[in-house]
Amino acid sequence: MGNLLSAMFSATDVQQEWNRGELWAFVYRIMFSASFRTLFGRHKENKDETARLVHSMEEFQKYDKRFPEIISNVPWWLMGQTRKRYEYLKSMVSPAELSQRGLSDFMRMRQEIYTDGELSADEKAAFNFATMWASLSNTLPAAFWTLYHLLKDPVAMAAVRAEVDQLLKETGQTLENVKEGGEMIHVTRQQLNDMKCLGSAINEALRMCSASIIIRVATEDAELALESGSTFRIRKGDRVGLYPGFLHMDPEVYDHPETFKYDRFLENGQEKTAFYKNGRKLRHYLLPFGHGVSMCPGRFFALNEIKQLVTIVVCYFDMELIDMETPPMDQSRAGLGTLAPLNDCLFRYRFKQGCL
Repeated sequence: MGNLLSAMFSATDVQQEWNRGELWAFVYRIMFSASFRTLFGRHKENKDETARLVHSMEEFQKYDKRFPEIISNVPWWLMGQTRKRYEYLKSMVSPAELSQRGLSDFMRMRQEIYTDGELSADEKAAFNFATMWASLSNTLPAAFWTLYHLLKDPVAMAAVRAEVDQLLKETGQTLENVKEGGEMIHVTRQQLNDMKCLGSAINEALRMCSASIIIRVATEDAELALESGSTFRIRKGDRVGLYPGFLHMDPEVYDHPETFKYDRFLENGQEKTAFYKNGRKLRHYLLPFGHGVSMCPGRFFALNEIKQLVTIVVCYFDMELIDMETPPMDQSRAGLGTLAPLNDCLFRYRFKQGCL
């Protein structure tokens, strides 16, 4: 929360007049900085840390745009500066660099594991960069779409704001006493878990923007029984790809699937888990993070970070969309995770009264 607040305030003009900005760029900068510092800590000596992070963010964004080509094994020499950017980003999380940072316990333990595995310094840097990429590439678009849809839907935003206000009331926190004490809004992990309305809005955004493919390799010959009554034969060694996007946009499972409904995953104040297809209750109805043993291990970190981002926005800012036309999604990432907006959209913001 501290890293998100710090990134938010450094990315905004601290005043109570309306400011204009681009929402995707706004979310990207805040989430990149907060995620990086949460995992890898702050540099102990470098006074140009903010400038370095901004440059790293720009390099990461350019690298990430080539990700579909990278995993398709397109040669580096066909991708311009991509290899150079990869080496630079690795240097930001190399063992030598991390020795100068106040690492999170998670990353510190990973470094110990790498040392026990007798990995080279370059291999450690590569693994650290993989962690860095995994913490950012799919979380950033999910955070953008959650905030975008809440800003576009006043009813949804009002419901989330009421939930945040209730949390503050129950914990005795107000913007006034936070300001006077020089403190920050604080929520525990359990309190984040209890934010069912906001959790539903995030799940709804993920339902609409996630586009991962789940891939499995058959370890033996098998036959799949299809709903139609026919069977499909799979041979040992065959690769099977499952695309949850078809499920997420199935109108029989989700009424009006192209419409954002913040309370779609909410029922009587609790998380809704009953969704049906052909009259049968679905065991798996939402799969933005994959499934089984390969399910994204950082999903809780991502969801809680998005919840914290929205909580900060609700507490400290007035925000309004200027561009009301929903930007299209970048389909070049289809099959690889959550889809970013193809173009940015304008919004305006200001600090709430009493926040300065």
